[in-house]
Amino acid sequence: MMNILGQRFDLVQPGDHTLLQIPRAASQSETLLRVAAQVRRRGDDCQDIYIVEVNVTGTWPEKSSTGPAHFEAGIARHDLDGQWLHFGPVYLKVAQGKTLGDKPYLNFFVRNLAKTDYRVGGLLGEDSHEHESTPSEKCSQVMTLASQSVDDMDNAEGPVFKTRSEAEATA
Repeated sequence: MMNILGQRFDLVQPGDHTLLQIPRAASQSETLLRVAAQVRRRGDDCQDIYIVEVNVTGTWPEKSSTGPAHFEAGIARHDLDGQWLHFGPVYLKVAQGKTLGDKPYLNFFVRNLAKTDYRVGGLLGEDSHEHESTPSEKCSQVMTLASQSVDDMDNAEGPVFKTRSEAEATA
């Protein structure tokens, strides 16, 4: 993931996460745009974590022709999937993806956040991602071993494939 501050991090905690909140820390009734994601593990490996649902709510989506939107991995929305959707001054896109094992997931992209004239919250905004990017003790040990295995594979023939959800914000 990459937030509007240009910080890159991996989301390693499953659960419900706020990707965007405009304005930052606004109450539900004052929210112009909120993007929430459900993140799940898609396998036994601690690295196999993906965005599986995205909900777009707030005053801007309610007033747009698109309206509030809900996306689920593996459920095609031909009218919305992969399209840049316009909410206030912000554009966002949700795209379907599949792992090498054919498990569906979602990617999320947003741009023009600097044009909102508001502080932006959420993991892709100015909020901390420390907890969400810190693996559990069990997964920390597994990921360290996996990283060592990947380093060993760098010397082997053939590419090392990694698939995961992406989420990126640009000002």
